[in-house]
Amino acid sequence: MKPQDVFSALEELKGSVSEKQLIISVLAGISTTLIEDGLGTKLGVIRAMPNTSCAVLESAQA
Repeated sequence: MKPQDVFSALEELKGSVSEKQLIISVLAGISTTLIEDGLGTKLGVIRAMPNTSCAVLESAQA
């Protein structure tokens, strides 16, 4: 997904996620706060940026 498409995607997901779920984002330039606000709920949001490490074939996210 392109970062500019996140607003429509969050609108579609609003009401379908609960505070018990965890969102993992790999969207560049999209903050965890923007995702929480877009979903209208306080839930766990983690950003993972694997691009650089994948480029050198040394990637791991934890």
